[in-house]
Amino acid sequence: MPEFKGGYSPGIGTPFTADDELDVKNLKAIVQYMIDAGVDGLFTIGSAGQGPHMSLDERKIAAEAIMEQNNNRVAVILQIGTADTKSTIELAKHAEKLKPAALAVLPLYYGKHSDDAVINHYKMVSAAVPNMPLVMYDNFGTTQFKTTPKFLERMFKELPMFKGCKMSSTDSQDKFMWLKLMPKEFVYLGGYAEFLPIEVPLGAKGTMFPAATMAPEKFGEVWKAFARRDWNAAIPKLTEFILFRQGATDIAKGDVTREIYRLRGIPVHKLTRASTSMPASPEVVQKLAKYLVDNGVPIRQPVTA
Repeated sequence: MPEFKGGYSPGIGTPFTADDELDVKNLKAIVQYMIDAGVDGLFTIGSAGQGPHMSLDERKIAAEAIMEQNNNRVAVILQIGTADTKSTIELAKHAEKLKPAALAVLPLYYGKHSDDAVINHYKMVSAAVPNMPLVMYDNFGTTQFKTTPKFLERMFKELPMFKGCKMSSTDSQDKFMWLKLMPKEFVYLGGYAEFLPIEVPLGAKGTMFPAATMAPEKFGEVWKAFARRDWNAAIPKLTEFILFRQGATDIAKGDVTREIYRLRGIPVHKLTRASTSMPASPEVVQKLAKYLVDNGVPIRQPVTA
């Protein structure tokens, strides 16, 4: 398995059928789609990947499908966080056998937890899989756990396999704090493309921006420019992608990624388990198809009004 180094590692969605069953076939197709687009890695079964909305058995099946399709080509991060330590350890032990590049773990959620409780949670998970690099999946919106400087310092000191983080905060001060404290070799993955101009100069080593999956090859050019510190190219390319994303979203609303996948040859039914929405109307599909082509994103499926 490729080593966990960060880079362009978008958070991918997990598809479900009309009957709300895990769609393994199209999950594998999404993995292949991202690899073909030139990603460095994949962040999987997180929020975009619907991890908290899946049973443990479903998460194991999804992890197996992802790793089988990947076949040691890019660095896969499997997100194994749950609301309790026992379930997280069960997923950790299963994931370890699949040999991912790293395991992402949420702090304990559904309840208010102290620094000590969360530290002990990570220690217990790490003890169960002592050779696996751990990525802290910082996500205050889900966990209501605030990662303070004091907590971070303890993580670095007390957990030798704490090798990276996925940062979800939109607070610039949080980002400065994380990036200031982290060791040089630590892999910081940003969650929002809009903050790359702040994060990369300060030492961020990658991005897992989920919206990149709308047009992964297009966003790949954005990341390449940032990775080589070519600010004259990076900022305009980032601006272009943000405008592209907004334009596509204005057309297809909340299900835009699903509709783009369908237009690009992956017939997913839905990417959000809670969603009951039907595929877009022919008129919306036609308009979105034209928008993609006009913006240099080729489609595969024939489109009829």
